Amino acid sequence: MGAEEEAVAVTVHPRLVVAICMVGLSGVFAGCESSSKTTTKSPATAPSATPTASAAVGPEGMYSVTLTPAQLHVMGNPPPGTWSLSLGRQQAELLDPKGSGTTLTVKALSPTQVTFAPDGSCEAAGGRQQDSVFRITQTNAGVRFSVIKASCPSDIAVLTSAVWRKV
Repeated sequence: MGAEEEAVAVTVHPRLVVAICMVGLSGVFAGCESSSKTTTKSPATAPSATPTASAAVGPEGMYSVTLTPAQLHVMGNPPPGTWSLSLGRQQAELLDPKGSGTTLTVKALSPTQVTFAPDGSCEAAGGRQQDSVFRITQTNAGVRFSVIKASCPSDIAVLTSAVWRKV
């Protein structure tokens, strides 16, 4: 109450004011620039499609598997021996050890799943009328198929009994 405030005069050089304002504004603009980098990616900062593509490489290709009589003990009696598979986005060609082929129409193919149209040559009526869906597990050795929904016993036995090796 008894203390009096005394005015202090400070002399500021105009160049110093400009320099402080520039430094302050550059921080503001740098903040704007960094936020714009997070929303607008330049080619140098955008993630490359190559790593993503290699992680999600499709299972298309040529495969083979050798199956034993015990693995194929199903209706239709597919022959034991070395089978080959050519899997593409539109169709899959299965060749048995005798060289007889079956063509399956591929309705959908992803790195983790394939859907086949009904197999017109299936020994079971359900397999000739219903789509078959298989899970695909890709490994270093090749691919393994497992049933999600399938109704053709010979297709199930041939596709799921062992890992198909990439050739």
